[in-house]
Amino acid sequence: MEIKVLSAIGLFFLIAVLFILLGGIFIKNRATIRDLWILYFTETIVVGLMLFPAYLGQIPFFVMVSLIGIKSQHEIFKHVLLKCPHVFKYTGYAACPVICASALFQNQASMFQVLLIVACFLLVVDIGIYTRQNRFDEMGKIVLITIFPCIFLAFLVLLRKLPNGFNLVVFLYGVSEVNDAFALILGTMFGKKKIFPKLSPNKTYVGTFGGLCAAVLFGVLFNHFVVAFPLRYAFAGIFIVITTTILGDLVTSKVKRNLNIKDFGRFLPKHGGILDIYDAVIFSAPLFYWYAESFFCK
Repeated sequence: MEIKVLSAIGLFFLIAVLFILLGGIFIKNRATIRDLWILYFTETIVVGLMLFPAYLGQIPFFVMVSLIGIKSQHEIFKHVLLKCPHVFKYTGYAACPVICASALFQNQASMFQVLLIVACFLLVVDIGIYTRQNRFDEMGKIVLITIFPCIFLAFLVLLRKLPNGFNLVVFLYGVSEVNDAFALILGTMFGKKKIFPKLSPNKTYVGTFGGLCAAVLFGVLFNHFVVAFPLRYAFAGIFIVITTTILGDLVTSKVKRNLNIKDFGRFLPKHGGILDIYDAVIFSAPLFYWYAESFFCK
């Protein structure tokens, strides 16, 4: 089974190489081709950070997801909570691994119980320490940033716990990442007309259509050779992942436009920060988990 999974991932890395080589024939701008190769090689790091811990088991995956959550929170905090008390920020940081641990060792309900405890703690601190200042704005942001990305990420931990959990994680992440990667590669090479020039200036019609086709192809092939779910369920799962992936990209793009920033951070060249890298799969995780639990695991 692991050989089939690795083969499916390797096949699409090979296809990406072929597209970049093809682009070298038609694109005269050498800087563009160099950027695509940088994107390709850093993509191996992006994929490895998510899938290798998932392959090792539930505990390593929980650790990695928690670290991704804390780093994502830090990237958001530095832009939206410039003068927030440290105790508020540290509460948010601490909440992420606790929420993911509750997903690993307990269930969905315990995740939201942790969120309620975080909100109550922030309220108590605000009443007890900052009696002369109104901190409700900062508290609201902390709670919201605890929901996204932390609660959303915890659904990845829940997904890994399901029967055939590793393959489900690969299915979700593969469809999401193939859509993103091929949309960027094909959009850079051949895309001209923008879909959302103000909201997401890098999205083109060619890139979006190409990423959509590549994601569907990956999902169909992965389902046929690896997981073998009923085809109608597989197509519905692919549709859910692609739709939420696109929505996740647009939501985070809207946030960045409102904050007047290009990227949340600088974790990898051509990728931006951790949240820029994993925003789509984070946004897709809850709905895909509920769908997988209802239809793939019966």
